[in-house]
Amino acid sequence: MRKLFGNLKIRNKLMLSFFILTLLILIIGLISVLSLTHLIDRVQYLYDNYVAEDNISTGATSKPDSGDADAYTSATITIQKVEREMAKSRNAIHSMVGIVVISIVISVLLGANISSLIGKPMMRIAVYGERLAEGDTESIDFDKDWQLLSRKDEIGILTKSFKNVVESIKNQSLDIRRIADGDLTTEVLVRSENDTAGKALSELVHKYHELTTDILSVAQEVTSGSALVSDSSSVLAKGAIEQAESVNTLTASLDELSAATVENANNAVTANELTQDAKEDADKGNRQMNELLEAINDISEASKSISKIIKVIDDIAFQTNILALNAAIEAARAGQHGKGFAVVAEEVRNLAAKAAQAANETTDIINGSTQKVEVGIRLAQETAAALNKIAEKVANAADLVKSISEASGTQASAIKQIDQALEQVNKIGQENSAISEECAAASEQLSNQSQLLKEMINKFNIKSKKF
Repeated sequence: MRKLFGNLKIRNKLMLSFFILTLLILIIGLISVLSLTHLIDRVQYLYDNYVAEDNISTGATSKPDSGDADAYTSATITIQKVEREMAKSRNAIHSMVGIVVISIVISVLLGANISSLIGKPMMRIAVYGERLAEGDTESIDFDKDWQLLSRKDEIGILTKSFKNVVESIKNQSLDIRRIADGDLTTEVLVRSENDTAGKALSELVHKYHELTTDILSVAQEVTSGSALVSDSSSVLAKGAIEQAESVNTLTASLDELSAATVENANNAVTANELTQDAKEDADKGNRQMNELLEAINDISEASKSISKIIKVIDDIAFQTNILALNAAIEAARAGQHGKGFAVVAEEVRNLAAKAAQAANETTDIINGSTQKVEVGIRLAQETAAALNKIAEKVANAADLVKSISEASGTQASAIKQIDQALEQVNKIGQENSAISEECAAASEQLSNQSQLLKEMINKFNIKSKKF
């Protein structure tokens, strides 16, 4: 019963209380009316059975004696009093019934009025509470409830307190709406030291503002770094392309130098064979004086051939020297990667210089041999001595040609190694070019992403934008 009564609304509780009170008044009134009615009935019964009957019998038989006159008068007075009391009782019953009815009406009206004064405001506040629980603060308008706000009782106090709650929630909702729209400059009002929600929201805005500022700063740094990486990658790619072109040019020059070196080695072999033949001819001339002129002519022809060969060797040495100089220049341009190549180029240059020197010496020797051959023609007597000198010079020339041949072989091997090194350098340059292009593309993509991140962050309104 208590649980059922506790689940009722205040309005229903008041109505039920007044209904019970009215019912109790009605029951008491009914009991009183019934008691008075019962009393009247008893008096009426006594009156009808005793007083009235005695009055009728006395009046019907005879007039009362003088002795009975007083008794009769007393009885008459008693009857009149009883009748008056019965009339008063009936009036009392009627009055009581009227009072009960009026009490019931007043109780009903008072209950309805009190229920209206308490139940309706409480129900309205309950409706506002349900809307507030659903997050609907726009439809709550206390301007329409000015009568409730003007009340001085607990209902008015409760209404004013609830209005303050709604206005506070509306203000916080506006702050949250501005924050959701990206306005991080919103100053959240903390209503008191116990306002945990306001403190938490203010701290959230502050941390969110710091986080957004840090993200914007990082995005700017990423943009700057990616731009620097992109520029560096572009420069590296350009340098790699130029290096590849230089390596290709140097490789072509080395191919020509290699071909010339091979030809130089072949000519050196031929010259060595010729010098051997010349030496044999000199030996034969020394042994066969009769064949002196023919041998001298052969030597003269051989000397001319040797002069041509030496001229070719000298030209090859000159070209080798120029190529070595160019290779040294290209190695200097290559920087750290070209140090080893510069050493090889310098060695080739030295060998070319030696070859040129040997060619000049050989030319001088051949010229001397020619002069001696002419002298031998004129002076047959000195043929033997001249042939011995020629044999010595030819032997020296053979040694020089052999040295040139060996140097040419060494030069060809060195050029081959240089060519392999250049191929490796070219391969590394191509890899660097590809990597730099990929790095440039990645940095450009990173720059675009960071720019997009900045644009997204700029949608938020923060206190100071330095980016």
